[in-house]
Amino acid sequence: MSRRAGILYIFTIFLMLTASGLFAQETGYFRGRLTDRETGEPVVFATVRIAGLNKGVISNADGDFRIPYRLLPANAVLEISSMGYESLRLDVYRYTEGHILPIRMRSRVFALTEAVVSADRKRLSARAIVRRAIRAIPRNYPQEPYSLIGYYRDYQRDSVGYLNLNEAILEVFDLGFGQTDSATTRELVYALEENRDFRRDTLALQAYDYITRRKVIRRAYLAGYGGNEFRILRVHDPIRNYRINSFDFVNVLEDDFLSHHSFHLEDPVYLGDKLLYRINFVRRDPGYLASGNIYISRGNFAIHKLEYTIHTNLRDPEGGARSWKPQDFRDLVFNLSLEYREQEGQMFLNYISFRNTFEVALPPEFKLVETVVDLDCRCIVVTFNVPPDLASIQRPRAFNFRYKGKPLKFKEIIRKKESVYLIPALQELALDELLRTMRAADILDNPKIGEPRDLMEFELGKLVDFRGNLLGYQERRPYVQFREFFTQQLHVGRRSPANAAFANPDRPLFMSAVQASNRPVSDYWLNTPLQTMAIPKTQVPK
Repeated sequence: MSRRAGILYIFTIFLMLTASGLFAQETGYFRGRLTDRETGEPVVFATVRIAGLNKGVISNADGDFRIPYRLLPANAVLEISSMGYESLRLDVYRYTEGHILPIRMRSRVFALTEAVVSADRKRLSARAIVRRAIRAIPRNYPQEPYSLIGYYRDYQRDSVGYLNLNEAILEVFDLGFGQTDSATTRELVYALEENRDFRRDTLALQAYDYITRRKVIRRAYLAGYGGNEFRILRVHDPIRNYRINSFDFVNVLEDDFLSHHSFHLEDPVYLGDKLLYRINFVRRDPGYLASGNIYISRGNFAIHKLEYTIHTNLRDPEGGARSWKPQDFRDLVFNLSLEYREQEGQMFLNYISFRNTFEVALPPEFKLVETVVDLDCRCIVVTFNVPPDLASIQRPRAFNFRYKGKPLKFKEIIRKKESVYLIPALQELALDELLRTMRAADILDNPKIGEPRDLMEFELGKLVDFRGNLLGYQERRPYVQFREFFTQQLHVGRRSPANAAFANPDRPLFMSAVQASNRPVSDYWLNTPLQTMAIPKTQVPK
């Protein structure tokens, strides 16, 4: 991935969605919401696993999760873990069905003594730890085939809440880290759902358009990658793609990550009972601030988690380097969070979440409809979708016409409802010639504003309608786009079946055919984000 002319390049997604209607509303879920005991903030992307089973789920952005009761054995216990928190075991059947159970998690901070911290930092610098972790990828991550069955979704959020939620159950067949992911990994689609319980917004679903700018990412560009949403998500996993270009400013992880960032060793953090290095990194570039954290095992240097965020500097929309204060970089471009989990001595993807902001241009309230010649009234008629403001059309240079390169003046400007009649200030013969010539050439039939023609060119000034809306102005509405995959089951050594109808890598995922699974689809479930619901005051005992 490259950067040119101050524009950040990431990858394009074309959301061409179809409804499958495969999932009915299900009841019978154990529902929980994880929060920090001290701050009350949601614990995002925590792992919730069914004890004794190789199955689980990841908490959503609001800390919520759900697991079907039909999959829970008698006396089921949930094992809940998250980076920096004490692990928790929860007896499911102690709690009432039909409610969202608030679960408060206690942070676990390892406070090293000053002497230990000093000695630890003398042994290895933050940069040296990251270098070892990157070199250890071939040893710590699978080189042989495996498959992941999990829950995929893409959705958007605006100022009101969730919308355009699409969900799927996928099986991902990966030949191992020795192979190029985009060339060899395949997906089978076992279930699809265009979730109609959430709002649909067709404007937000349109493809990115940098010509008309109807839908864009500010200060970034999403280039095409076949339109397959899930494969685009995997492209943004720099660990799986450590030998190829992923995204600015990581680029090729094994070659560029170290040289593109500065690193600082923070206090270590717990994942369960395992103590991990926590390393903060930053990259300052004109107009951009990239920062994040990487969590690395202190034993085998396996990378457990990577968080990466890029913001732009709102004070400098053109990209010049005016300020490097972190608080100036408020405008999110994208955020990546991914976690690998150790199973059977290797690191396998637990979840990946990629979100980016974008803007949609709303249809203008006041716009030009057509400009034509009317021989009967011997004038030029400019028609809008709503009546223009009378004072606005009388202003100097409201209608700037040039005929054969010379300015054309008007002796009278008349408004009738949505139309404005422009009567040229010419003598009769000259006016006859102008009108006949233009009518014959049809040069004013729906022209683009400001587009030059051989005989006539024109530009409309800053006109407003009777409500004060500026001509052609399009309000821009902000959104956040999410793409996420959460592993529910791992199969080590499992290869893709022969002659299967895999998802087409060059088409949107939700245009794929649903395949019959070797395992019942009911063994897996959609971890749909919770709608606004009341949470009872009862909480998990300390």
